[in-house]
Amino acid sequence: MTPYADAWKARFGGALPVERSVRPLALLRGEHGDEEVLRRWRLYLADQERGKYATAQGFASTWGEWDQPPNRLALNGNGKPSAADAMSASMQRIFTPSER
Repeated sequence: MTPYADAWKARFGGALPVERSVRPLALLRGEHGDEEVLRRWRLYLADQERGKYATAQGFASTWGEWDQPPNRLALNGNGKPSAADAMSASMQRIFTPSER
């Protein structure tokens, strides 16, 4: 079992629908690395708004939304960060010195 399937099972139970998940996850892993994709996959699965509709395709198409846990941003009525909150979070990441 892969870490992606383990995260799926922990959130939803049962098996990750592999035939629909391999390609979107593989493309992201090739571009961003396994560690980052798995980190964001876990954030995506933890989002209560996604409920039973979580899919690898949905994750891939909303990739940019999963750089932080959803509850760190104020969510507007449709379960997504407001534009202002998303911009503030982006600016904070850009202008905060990294710890080295």
